Amino acid sequence: MSDRTAVIYVYDGSFDGLMCCVWESLRRGERPEEILLPDELQETLFPTVFIETDNGLSKKMISRIRERTGARTLAFIKRVFLTCMERRETAILDFVSKSFARGKSLLGELTSEDVAHMIKAVRNLNNEAELLKGFVRFSDMGGVLVSVIKPVNHVLPLLARYFCDRFPDERLAIYDEGRGELLLCGEGKSRIGYTDEFRLDAASAEEKNYRALWQSFYETAAIKERYNPRCRSGHMPKRYWAYMTEFGERERYAPFPELPEQAGSG
Repeated sequence: MSDRTAVIYVYDGSFDGLMCCVWESLRRGERPEEILLPDELQETLFPTVFIETDNGLSKKMISRIRERTGARTLAFIKRVFLTCMERRETAILDFVSKSFARGKSLLGELTSEDVAHMIKAVRNLNNEAELLKGFVRFSDMGGVLVSVIKPVNHVLPLLARYFCDRFPDERLAIYDEGRGELLLCGEGKSRIGYTDEFRLDAASAEEKNYRALWQSFYETAAIKERYNPRCRSGHMPKRYWAYMTEFGERERYAPFPELPEQAGSG
């Protein structure tokens, strides 16, 4: 395969679509200048090739990667695809083609700057997924536990199994506001899809009471003498605060009515 060919591949943004791009690149013996989404395509002097997603070809490509580089490498590639790393599509293409050319995976070549960059991106993805397992805040909206997040990486596929297992008897909806992507969980099953019509209804009085209770607990549990904003920002990055109940506007509600005094107790 030549180092670079004056052509741009355009695909649908799915992992199956990327696998079809890798298949076509290897078949044609060319390395595209870029692999882009349709909305990323701007005026260019390079010819463009629209790669259609073929699930059959994708499965063949995935099987070939697994056979020639191992299941661990395939899992790594899938994680890289979920990261926010720039030009991750061409990075994955280069990783696969070089591994095929050498007859082994490049995953162990930590001295390679490209491989090290991919490993760093995956580590960032994994760290963000772990943080959000603790930072996701749900609201009860008509019997459905709903949350809105805005992660840097594409973490919903990594959160699906965790929350489905954690709340097996609940219906959940987690909306990735930045990507317009919605995770639905119920009865132990999950699915992810895109929507541009997601909106939250106004919170009920009961939901507002629960929020007030959580905010009160957060404030009461804090030790004022040990307040350290720098430390808190390190463990709880500020980019998540806007989506966390304890940092929202303080809603002053009386969660429980006052109990009447008991008569005749003496």
